[in-house]
Amino acid sequence: MERGQCVRIMQGYAVLLYDVAWSPDGTKLASVGSDLLVTIWDVEGRTSPRGLRGHNWFVYGVAWSPDGRWLASSGWDNTIRVWDASTGAGVQTLRDPDHVDTLFYGVEWSPNGKFLASGSYKHGVQVWEVTTGTRRWIGRGQPTRIRRVAWSPDGARLASCGDDGSVCLWKVSDGRLLTSLQGHRGVAASVAWSPDGTRLASGGGSGSRGELFV
Repeated sequence: MERGQCVRIMQGYAVLLYDVAWSPDGTKLASVGSDLLVTIWDVEGRTSPRGLRGHNWFVYGVAWSPDGRWLASSGWDNTIRVWDASTGAGVQTLRDPDHVDTLFYGVEWSPNGKFLASGSYKHGVQVWEVTTGTRRWIGRGQPTRIRRVAWSPDGARLASCGDDGSVCLWKVSDGRLLTSLQGHRGVAASVAWSPDGTRLASGGGSGSRGELFV
């Protein structure tokens, strides 16, 4: 990072790559894409990458649990899958109980590791309790393709962004829409909190016009 130099290229992808996530200890990367796999890479390149199979359509989101024990992946096959990161075994599958064709996009663990949130296509932001596999609430105030979700550092709020250009903030305890931030002229494709939770950054745009808002 200090020199801005590329130190390693992970070879093996000849497909669209949709998301990538560092393990909490910084030794592994997880990636997902249009090959239907969740791939775990050794950052140092000492072992071969391992592909986790289970999704039957594109996999759009991937996230490590805060303790590094689990991986979550979200796909266009109406599933959010939880994997044992050490063995690669699938341990849980979450589905939208109201629709058989939900396309799930970005997925994120809550800071305490108890909940998973994901954006979807036209079926809102959905939050699940991991231990019971029950859906806690749906945020329907953003009836569009919700590309990414992000938990605030204290776990009290959830941010989402979508193709309507809005960035929405939700109260995690009850799923209430707190505010909708406007400004993007095109798609809002990514969203991230500052470490102290006082600011949000969102990226997006339309055509050749890129936008970054804080």
